[in-house]
Amino acid sequence: MKKSTLLPILTLAALPAFSQDQSLSLLATHIYTQTYSYSGTDFSTGNPTDLGLRYGRTLATFPKLGGARLDLEGTIVKACGKPTISFGGVSQPGVTYTHEYMALGASATWTKVVDFGAAVELRHETSTINLPDAYAHMMGVAEASYSTTRFRPWATARVGYTYPSGSIKPFVTLEYSLPLTTVDSPSNPNGFQAGGLKGPKANLTFTMGGRF
Repeated sequence: MKKSTLLPILTLAALPAFSQDQSLSLLATHIYTQTYSYSGTDFSTGNPTDLGLRYGRTLATFPKLGGARLDLEGTIVKACGKPTISFGGVSQPGVTYTHEYMALGASATWTKVVDFGAAVELRHETSTINLPDAYAHMMGVAEASYSTTRFRPWATARVGYTYPSGSIKPFVTLEYSLPLTTVDSPSNPNGFQAGGLKGPKANLTFTMGGRF
């Protein structure tokens, strides 16, 4: 993960602690992507898993709404994988795939023995595929690296548990996220298209962190 993307989150995390209205968590995200076929080429990203970081700050609580807590959240994630790509039924080694995003959103959480809630966020996503030079030459394309950047809104459902102990309260959460808009397959002047550049179709995320 780039240091330049970590800096805003780490800066926010340095705000005064022990106020019980902040949280910092580590994310393990499994990305579900789309398979793709084009002109005799079959492509699959392999659904990579990698880590991310999230900072949250409580904006308000609503006792009349069952004690709902409204949080503002900032998240960064980067996943790297080794996709499978075949041409004419022959697998081509050496292809790499990355997907990363930065997001800003809000969540509503209720605690009734367990935590449950939902979130919406706007993600700035970048998907990149790097091809071996030999394969790019075989495909008849001028470039060996393709990247697509987009903004998409996502919705997330969550369930978890917070351990009510001490000034820092540890928590774990399981999340499932879906994009709220669909994206057409990208193309370039050479006509080469790759399914991974469509962006993920879903995320399954495990988070572990603390409220302070």
